[in-house]
Amino acid sequence: MRRALVLAALTGALLASAACGSSDDTNTGSPSAAPTTAASVDVKANTTAACTAIDTLYGTLHTTAQPELAKAIAAITSGDSATALKAWNTAKPLLAAAAATIKAEADKAADPAAKQALTDLGAKYEKVANLSSPAEIESVATDLDTASSNVKKVCTDAGVTLKNFE
Repeated sequence: MRRALVLAALTGALLASAACGSSDDTNTGSPSAAPTTAASVDVKANTTAACTAIDTLYGTLHTTAQPELAKAIAAITSGDSATALKAWNTAKPLLAAAAATIKAEADKAADPAAKQALTDLGAKYEKVANLSSPAEIESVATDLDTASSNVKKVCTDAGVTLKNFE
């Protein structure tokens, strides 16, 4: 029963948390300050773009991975390990693709806080996608929940309205 509760918590962490950047524009130096890159990046717009991309990703996960994770939860609860594993193996590539998308957004992030939060979340998704069975989720649920919460805060602080998160 504990595994079913942990899997349910992970499903919530995976699908109900936002992964976005920060709007904290620290580019408030004097007008004569030289930019650190050849082209000046609008940090707020960059962060908004990352938040929007991740919000879209989570919307997709709601319709693809969430049903499979729900099947795995139900199967674990009923003791049907074969069905749980089948559902898990269907969800794994979806989670791996999510990890890749999050990492790509992290690579593009101009705000260091957004970059770090997205990098961490991408790594957690990758770790989940590499688990061999849903029974192992318990070992990563807390870390994933923390990473998701951190990114959600950064995104919310940026003023981005998320449509696919509770």
